[in-house]
Amino acid sequence: VYKEVQLATRNGGELYVKAKGGFVRLYADGSTSAGSKCAIDTLALDAPLFKDRLGKLCVAPGTNRTALETAPAYLAIEKE
Repeated sequence: VYKEVQLATRNGGELYVKAKGGFVRLYADGSTSAGSKCAIDTLALDAPLFKDRLGKLCVAPGTNRTALETAPAYLAIEKE
């Protein structure tokens, strides 16, 4: 089952999605901090994306963050 979910940011641009009664962190490879129970299929943003040294997605530049070389054109989807 795929469903559209709410995006959220905190701590200087760290990117999260609302899932399972809370929020999970998003990774550049499409995985999440919820393990295999929740994954990103697509992600739609009007902002550039960055990843930190651990591969976690961010929407703001910062220390140890690199810009992703992709045009933002995705949609956040939770897989149940």
